[in-house]
Amino acid sequence: MKITFSFLLFLTCNIFNLLDAQSIVKVGSNPTIIDQSAALEIESSDKGLLLPRMSTAQRDLISNPAIGLAIYNTTTNCMEWYNGLLWYNFCGNSDASISTNGTGGVSSYNCSIDELGNMVMDTPVSGVTQTITANVTTVGTYALSTTLNGVTFFGSGTFAGLGAQDIVLNAIGTPTLSGQNDFILTTIPGCSFSRDVAVPVGIISAIDCSTPANSGSLFVGLSASGVNSTISYTGGNGGTYTELTVASTGVTGLTATLSAGVLQNGNGSLTYNITGIPNSTGTASFAIDIGGKNCVLTRSVILPAAAVSALNCASATNVGTLTVSTAVSGVSSSVPYTGGNGGTYTAQTIASTGVTGLTATLSSGNLVSGSGTVNYVITGTPSSAGTALFAINLGGMSCSLSRNVGAVPPTLVLAQNMAHFIGSIYDQDYLPYSTATSVANTSVQPADGTNESETIDFPGQIPTTGIVIRIPVTPSGFGTLPAYNITVSSIPASLAEDGVSRDLKFSWLSQSYTIYTKFILAKIEAIGGNFNLKKLDVNTGIGNDGLGVLLSSFSYPYNNSGATTSYQVRFIGAVPDKMYNYPDNQNSVRHNFLYLPKIAEDGKVWLNNNLGAEYTKVDGANFTPTQQALSSADYLAYGSAFQWGRKPDGHELYSSSNATTATPVVTSTTSSNVDSPTHSMFITQSLQYSNTYDWRYAQNNTLWESESSENNPCPNGFKVPSQSDWNTLISSSGMTDKQAAWNSALKLSNTVFRNLWSGTTGIGSVYWTSTPSCCVAGLGGAENSFRVDLSDTSVSVIAQPRGFGIAVRCIKN
Repeated sequence: MKITFSFLLFLTCNIFNLLDAQSIVKVGSNPTIIDQSAALEIESSDKGLLLPRMSTAQRDLISNPAIGLAIYNTTTNCMEWYNGLLWYNFCGNSDASISTNGTGGVSSYNCSIDELGNMVMDTPVSGVTQTITANVTTVGTYALSTTLNGVTFFGSGTFAGLGAQDIVLNAIGTPTLSGQNDFILTTIPGCSFSRDVAVPVGIISAIDCSTPANSGSLFVGLSASGVNSTISYTGGNGGTYTELTVASTGVTGLTATLSAGVLQNGNGSLTYNITGIPNSTGTASFAIDIGGKNCVLTRSVILPAAAVSALNCASATNVGTLTVSTAVSGVSSSVPYTGGNGGTYTAQTIASTGVTGLTATLSSGNLVSGSGTVNYVITGTPSSAGTALFAINLGGMSCSLSRNVGAVPPTLVLAQNMAHFIGSIYDQDYLPYSTATSVANTSVQPADGTNESETIDFPGQIPTTGIVIRIPVTPSGFGTLPAYNITVSSIPASLAEDGVSRDLKFSWLSQSYTIYTKFILAKIEAIGGNFNLKKLDVNTGIGNDGLGVLLSSFSYPYNNSGATTSYQVRFIGAVPDKMYNYPDNQNSVRHNFLYLPKIAEDGKVWLNNNLGAEYTKVDGANFTPTQQALSSADYLAYGSAFQWGRKPDGHELYSSSNATTATPVVTSTTSSNVDSPTHSMFITQSLQYSNTYDWRYAQNNTLWESESSENNPCPNGFKVPSQSDWNTLISSSGMTDKQAAWNSALKLSNTVFRNLWSGTTGIGSVYWTSTPSCCVAGLGGAENSFRVDLSDTSVSVIAQPRGFGIAVRCIKN
């Protein structure tokens, strides 16, 4: 369909008349059907509506354009319509408007002359203006407007003259976005200006410092690093806030910093970064104030984790002692350190290695700055003797703390360098006896090639049931000695009579002790069968040291510090009497006595029997050299009775057949004093005429002074014990009476006693010392010697006239 120009002209000229008459007009292929909402409907599938085409200048010549008047502007190439105030177009940003100068003419604009007021997001503008300058070329009206981001700048008026004229554009509306807004006045010529929309100042309805989300820790004296606290708020307005810094109170030296930012709309959180060096432990408080609300943020300041530059376990100060199988009490070790940082450490428990069963505990605490110590308390029960090790690790450093675990309690000290002697003898040809010049050995040495009438055959043995031995002790309190044992393997078969090697075990059982205890009981036993010792020859089995042959040496601890000593087991061919095989003054050979060494409670070697005891007589019916007195009244142990300082010339020999009597071998006596008797008679004194109480004319204090003294009655290597020797033995063995003397290692018994004046024989319990005494009251000022007197109620050392016959027990020199 084609509509002619005359028709369109007709239509244009009469359209408002049609509308006024509420006429319905439709032009198209079906002119009778029109949409109910339209007054004019043009229908076409290949044609359009062509509006009047004119330039802006032509458009502005339209006088009093009607509201809704539409044209096509050839200057802007846009369809425009008039809203009763301004011309608007459909081109470009729909938020921008094209303003018209009205009837006035402008050759140019300056849109950045002056601006007043600030715009804030989401806040209605107030007092906001933009002043521009127009270079007016034609007087007349103007109306300018531009809208962006909810804000419209507009202005209208009349140019009354030509030249530069200021135009004030006023703003209305509420900006919804922040940032720079570029307002464009699409005038001819064009004009634009920029105005910023600020974010509003932050405001919140509530803030909560009570449950912050904290990270990092604050340590006194250390620079804070990685420490922050995040607190929550509600009712945020999306506004801005500047950087905030808050100094701490309480614990000072810290600053909480909030970087500048923007609040959330509604709920959100703020993170404060904490820096600085806290000056003490405690609570650091920060007064938070933001968005019109405030609260107090608190952070704890603690000591730093412990750090040291060195630990020195080797210089630990140890308190208390550790004993195997004994529950620990009052034991600790203080370990020194250097370079402490004053930090804290948690409790530690460290199990021992080496010797197990112990725990070292360190309670939690604080280091000092610089040098100090940490104290470990040790508890538990050590499983064995030895060294307990604790792996100490503190403040980044480590060391190994060692504590000795003794086999002996701290209140007990065992004797050192002890020995036990076992007699093991076989000899048919032992006379004449020759004093040994070398160490003992197991070889056989015939004396003269002729067998004696009595064969010495006394085998030595260590049974599986063991030999009980005594080890002297020095207690300083009460306690219990834990059990102990050690095995020495493979005693050579060459030392066994039957050629069978055995292992020996040295041990003691757990046993209690008091401050009065003098010895502990130990045991030496064979393992796997009795050990039969080699039988030694009399001449070769003693040795020039009188100690026989070493069988084994055991090491045992003797104090709580773990120090060790040795216990020797020796076997010996017996110790011959000083006069062994030598004739006495009666020209009789009656001194064939063999003794064995014995360690007493004083740790010294003594003879196990009195000189001349029946058990020691080789040709006697009771010869048993290892046997000691079976009781204090065992007459087979009584022995000889010597006049002090006199050699064994036969005057001392006795024969005992019961506990209450003894018969001298030489029964005759003489009252004639003589310095070197040539007889074996007992020399008596006349109480009425004598004032020396001695068997000699000239008294001599050195006759028994030492082993080398001319009349020393003891075997080679032995001597008569001094008063001091006896006092030491009495003290160390706890010898308080006759029964205690027999209970001692030496089994001291009753003895034969012979009267100086009458020569009669009785039974007493007295032993000579080698020590002389003088000027004893009641004895006429005579010079005497000391004796040991054992009674039923006491043990004493008193002076005795030298002419009395009294027993002798020898001690090794």
